[in-house]
Formats: sequence, structure tokens, C-alpha cells
Amino acid sequence: MKNLVLFPMLLSVCLSAHAQTAGDCLKESIEVAISLKISSLSAGDCSHLGIEQFKEIEGTIQNKKRFLKNALASLNSGQKIPARFFMSISENPSELELDKNNLCGVVSKTSAEGAKEIMKDCPAGAGAFQSMLSLSRISESNPNSACSTVNDIKIKACKESQKK
Repeated sequence: MKNLVLFPMLLSVCLSAHAQTAGDCLKESIEVAISLKISSLSAGDCSHLGIEQFKEIEGTIQNKKRFLKNALASLNSGQKIPARFFMSISENPSELELDKNNLCGVVSKTSAEGAKEIMKDCPAGAGAFQSMLSLSRISESNPNSACSTVNDIKIKACKESQKK
């Protein structure tokens, strides 16, 4: 997570291979942002999470949902979203503003970075993780089960990548 911009604590990425619209891209980015937060808190072991970490996961889920709602409303009304919300620190984001037409193209660059961070123990599984995550709505799950869901997806994605 060291090279990623958070808003607040938000890594927004787009799973461009799966996203069809700016709304889909934003929704998928929220899933990765939440998964990245959970992955960093748990370090692969959900049994070590305490009440504070579960509160942090719940707060992250709520913040991401709020961001999604506001971002979609902005995009749907023709407004733009600052690119700095989606770009890594190392890129020194400019004052570029994103609209429905260029959002996914820009934020998809951080998709691979986020997936690689989550799958750092099995980098070959990053693509499979992205695909599997698109089917699993972490943002809609209970914070108590979100960690085990993310870890299960990581394990399955790694196994899937080893089959290839």
C-alpha cells in the first residue's frame, strides 16, 4: 500500500477487463479498495483481527459506498472527478479531471498495482483475483465475513494461476 493514494484510505482501481461503464468501473474499484484494506489489516490471517480492525473494515466499507454514491452522482450530472483520487503517489498526479469517457482508462492503470499488492505472495494470481472479485461483492458483505471472503478469493486465485 505504500505507493497508493487513498481517499480517505481509498485505492480506486478499475478492473477494465470486466467493467463496461464508468459506473461499473467505480463499483469494481471499490471492491478492490476494500479488499486491499482488509488484506493489509489481516496479513492473511483473519483470526488475528480484533474489534478495532473490524470497526476499521466497517468504516472503510461505508466510506467507499459514500464515495461511490457521490462519484456516480457527479459523473451522471456531467461533472468530473479529480484524477488524484485514482493515481499512485509515484505518478505525481496532475490536475487532470476524469469524466465518464476517460475514467476507466486512467484508473485501470492502478488495477494491476492493487491486485499485485493484494496478491504479493502469489503475483501470478493477480488477474484471477480480479476476475473472482468481480463476482464477489465485498462491499455488501458483513465485515465479520469480509476478511475470510477476501482470503478465500486469494487462495482460489493463486490455485487457478498455478493450473495455467
